[in-house]
Amino acid sequence: MVDKVEPLFNKVKKKKVRSFIADFKDEIGKVSWTARPELMKLTKVVVFSTLFFGIAVYLADLFIRNGILGVNQLIGMFFK
Repeated sequence: MVDKVEPLFNKVKKKKVRSFIADFKDEIGKVSWTARPELMKLTKVVVFSTLFFGIAVYLADLFIRNGILGVNQLIGMFFK
């Protein structure tokens, strides 16, 4: 019984895989791809934005950390 079910299962599985691949190719053909010059421009925007915000967060962190350390030193001077 198992021997008869196994080939049937393989046929169904192969049909599903073929159907999936055909559907995938069909959907990929419908995609509106970005033109290369626009893609390069947008990539530069993303890279520079990431760098800008990364530096801004780093500077904010330094400012806050030094502010907290300064307040800590002032409190330490008064309560020694």
